[in-house]
Amino acid sequence: MGKLKDAAPQWKKSNKRRKSMKYKQEITGHGFSERNDKVLNDYKKLLLKESKSLTEWSKKLQKIYEEENSDEENEATSEKTSVKKNSTKARKLSYKEKKKLAQEKRVQEKQEKERQRKERDEALERYRKKKENTYRQLKKTNFRGQPFMGARVKLLLEKLQPTDHPE
Repeated sequence: MGKLKDAAPQWKKSNKRRKSMKYKQEITGHGFSERNDKVLNDYKKLLLKESKSLTEWSKKLQKIYEEENSDEENEATSEKTSVKKNSTKARKLSYKEKKKLAQEKRVQEKQEKERQRKERDEALERYRKKKENTYRQLKKTNFRGQPFMGARVKLLLEKLQPTDHPE
């Protein structure tokens, strides 16, 4: 019987040793440093993408400014031929005309934004009504709580039939 008692403690000791080794390996933290490297690489990729998009936008803006400058130069040359340089009345008229054109442009842009907003609101309202209608039809149940299949079939039929082409 002495041999059996000695065998049990040795088994327990070896199991404890394995557990302690397991925990020592986790403490090293290799997985954490790999995760940091991944995060750093993702961050560098993001910075690279942003810089590319910024350069694209800057090129687009330069083209726009060049077009505006060329338009202004064309207008300036046509004004110089028709009006004297030193005439203060001509300067005032050109200033007033520019101001009036700018104001008309602002009004036009405001109207365009208002029209777009109304279209968006109408589309959203149509979407909400359609969604509410489908929800109502799908929500219908019989007295046992089971869904009406007729309503579901009607919805499927509406999806299949082309409603855009009235014939």
